[in-house]
Amino acid sequence: MLKPTASKYYFNKANIEIKLNQLSFAIADLTKTIELDPNYAKAYALRANAKMALNDKVGAIKDLDIAANNNPADLSFRINKGKLQLDLGNAKKAIEDFDAVLQIDPNNIDALVYKAVAFSKIGESDNAIAQFSKAEKIQKSNTLIYLNRGNVYMEMGKYGKAKDDYLSAIQLDKNFTEAYYNLARAKIKMDDFSSAIKDVDKAIALDPKMGSAYLVRGFIKIKQKDASACSDLSKAGEFGESTAYDLIKEYCK
Repeated sequence: MLKPTASKYYFNKANIEIKLNQLSFAIADLTKTIELDPNYAKAYALRANAKMALNDKVGAIKDLDIAANNNPADLSFRINKGKLQLDLGNAKKAIEDFDAVLQIDPNNIDALVYKAVAFSKIGESDNAIAQFSKAEKIQKSNTLIYLNRGNVYMEMGKYGKAKDDYLSAIQLDKNFTEAYYNLARAKIKMDDFSSAIKDVDKAIALDPKMGSAYLVRGFIKIKQKDASACSDLSKAGEFGESTAYDLIKEYCK
């Protein structure tokens, strides 16, 4: 039987506490684990998970950094740290983390994809596209590559290429709600409203509470002079899209 002071005991206890959503207790026990074994990388990583659940992303980043330094072979620590940097708007710092991963594993899909996303966040669209395309050569079955590259093409005004990427994502996953939604947006930019509404219909069928999809469908129906646009705009507002109410004031009198 493990002694109460053993680092493994507190680590296992914290695991159970996290499953029970007793996050503060888990953090306290993981802190004890680390005091007993300062090089216990998984303890830092688990404490980071608990901190993330409490929305302490800065604290989680610090723990993941220590975990990554203590065990550089486990690339997940550095990748998760990079993702958190992205969440906090620190795209350049995120790129540094993903580069560190790619130095060890040049074909790491997660690092390539999220590095591309980070480039897009700082306006380096060409670099983002290059990273996505490199990832595509390694793993053609990854829907997130096509979705996110399509999003970058949308920002660049290359709607035809965005459309092609969204279609590729849908071909891989027929129930990819976000891909249908973004495909509709691309088609709107290309003035293909009749086809766009079919895609947004599919998105709503897959996620009946997707406020942004109702907003887009309402916009299309306004363009088509369809009176049921007001019903869609009302739904959009109900599901959190406040801009829908401005359109209702303008078009639903």
